[in-house]
Amino acid sequence: GVYGCFFLGSITVTIFIVRYVIAGFWWAVLLAGLPCCGLSAFMCRSCCCVDYFEDVLKENERLDKLNVADRTIVFHGKVLPGTGKCVCSWPGKYESAWDALVAGSRTGDISAAVVFLPPGSIHFGRHDAIPKGEKLQGSCWCVPLYGEPKPWGCRWWTEWIANIERAHREGAEMQVYFFKGMKGQGKVEDFSTAGEEHLRREAIQAKKQDFLESQAFSHACNEGIEGLSKDPRGDSSSQYSREVQRLFLAWLPEEERHFMETSEGLGNS
Repeated sequence: GVYGCFFLGSITVTIFIVRYVIAGFWWAVLLAGLPCCGLSAFMCRSCCCVDYFEDVLKENERLDKLNVADRTIVFHGKVLPGTGKCVCSWPGKYESAWDALVAGSRTGDISAAVVFLPPGSIHFGRHDAIPKGEKLQGSCWCVPLYGEPKPWGCRWWTEWIANIERAHREGAEMQVYFFKGMKGQGKVEDFSTAGEEHLRREAIQAKKQDFLESQAFSHACNEGIEGLSKDPRGDSSSQYSREVQRLFLAWLPEEERHFMETSEGLGNS
């Protein structure tokens, strides 16, 4: 490239200068040195300009990706005026139905308070402080929700609460959707215990790797579990993933299994 040619050219010029000096033509250093200095200065300036423009291009590319994400899958909710129904909670694992919900909301056919800020979007990973009037512990909403700050942030919660309050002012009928066949399940014991419960679910779920390395799972593989279909259905699970999860829950101690089973119903936010 340009930099390689410049480097080789510099070496060549240096060799000629050394040979002329040895031969007694010291004045040749001035004749060759001045243009070389000028060329070097020009190349250094060019390198700086190239680096600068590369940085600008990279930043523009990053912003373009954020804008594309925001225009496509990001959803801030859209509460319609009036006392109609408003979707306030939706299990995101039903992807196709979620897409229909978002499309209906954007066209003004469905009132929805739900929020989705995926990785790559502008508000992903943002944290919002808890208002003092709430009298809750923590640097942000992540603490009461998850027990500790999380990389995905809690901006979604701030936006969701604002949507819920607007729906309430409109007198809307709040709709909460559960997993199929699990109506009323998956609710935390109390908001004050939400963070603690989330941490416990994470700790138990982390044991899944131990299960995958266990004799029980090895036996399941020998019995042909790998032959089950891995094609996802409407809830994003497959025949294989459901069987692995069933075996994992059966492998857990009874108390932990019961806790995980009763935690299902609403999904994780």
